[in-house]
Amino acid sequence: MGRKRNQADHKADTRGGSWTGIPHAVMDSDAYLDLSLWARAILVEIVRKMNGYNNGKIAVSYAYLTARLNNSNKRKIGAAIAELMSHGFLDTEAAADWKGRRSREYRLTFVNTTPGDKHKAATNDYRDWVKPKQKAGNDVSPLKASNGDTPSPLAKKNGNTSSPLKFANLRKTAPNDEIDASKNGDTSLPLICKPYPPAQNPEPQPDKSLPETPTTATTTLEKKSGPKSELSFEDAVRDQIASIWKSLTPDKQRRLANNNNVTVQEIASFVGGADNLSTPKLAALRSDIVPR
Repeated sequence: MGRKRNQADHKADTRGGSWTGIPHAVMDSDAYLDLSLWARAILVEIVRKMNGYNNGKIAVSYAYLTARLNNSNKRKIGAAIAELMSHGFLDTEAAADWKGRRSREYRLTFVNTTPGDKHKAATNDYRDWVKPKQKAGNDVSPLKASNGDTPSPLAKKNGNTSSPLKFANLRKTAPNDEIDASKNGDTSLPLICKPYPPAQNPEPQPDKSLPETPTTATTTLEKKSGPKSELSFEDAVRDQIASIWKSLTPDKQRRLANNNNVTVQEIASFVGGADNLSTPKLAALRSDIVPR
């Protein structure tokens, strides 16, 4: 007789339904621990849609996710799906078809598939994810002094970087005769010279009764700035797909390129700044790469 397999003492009460679970190897991975709360919640909902036979054809729509999460913020939902794809937990097998009323179909990378009744092992793309390095920077402001007393930029321009707190201390510690003189408006503090020097080249005060006119500097600046430029359709698509395209594996890049009748080199050249793809191809490529 074969050895009896040990069974767990604690079992979930499924009430006749199925069980939704995520392997510990997935939840303990660096890629999962780096996910946002939105991405983790949506991953659970996508796992809930898998029935054991439909991996690679898990149809998930925005309407389903907004109802399940009780939140209609589609911008955050789209960003969370893109985060799951860039971290290697999700892959797209079929693009959304708005005319045919079909939602996008996904594949969980840590679950095997059976295309054409043939077993295909899980790709586990999340294991290849590496956290990007952050650029080294100095978070300390150069204007922030160690004692919290920051000199004014105007005082630096005039060569006076003394702290205003020192002026108050001078007034508090001034002799009695200087205090009496200050009552009459004649103080002998070292910052005030006697006799007072006359003002040099006083600037004429503008007449407030006249309407203000734009200065020459302002007019010149407005001419130099010119009208605000708008992004072209090519630049907008490039900004949307650049980060997602670079995070895909070579196999995913080849599959997306074949689906849109273009080469990987053409898409890479377009992401790099070339305008080598037509508008219809760009529209189809954006619908396949950018989550809706």
